[in-house]
Amino acid sequence: MNMKILILKNGNKSQIRSLVDSGEYNIYNTLTLVLLTIITFLVRKMDHSKYSILMIVASTHGSSDKLAASDGSYCVYRTLMNPFLGRNCPSLVNKPKFFVIDVGFKMLL
Repeated sequence: MNMKILILKNGNKSQIRSLVDSGEYNIYNTLTLVLLTIITFLVRKMDHSKYSILMIVASTHGSSDKLAASDGSYCVYRTLMNPFLGRNCPSLVNKPKFFVIDVGFKMLL
C-alpha cells in the first residue's frame, strides 16, 4: 500500500513521527493561515495516482470545528478536508482519505 501523508503540527515532532512507519510524508510545523492555505492548494494539485491513500494528520489546539494556526483559527472541513474531496482533487477520487485530528483543547479567540 502506497500512502501519502501530510502532517500539520504545532509542537512536538516526535509524537507525530511515531504515528507513521511507512509511506511518503511531509511535516509542516507552526503554520500561519496563509501557509496552510498554500500548502493544501499545492498538495491537492499534485498527481496522487501512485498513492492508494491520503492521510492528513493535524496536531494543534482547537475545538470541535476549528483548529489553531500560529496566527488564528481555521475551519477543519473547509480548510483541511474539502480541498481533497471529489473534483477538487481528481487524482484522489475513489481513494480513501484519512483525517487524523489531535486537538489539545484551548480557548480560541
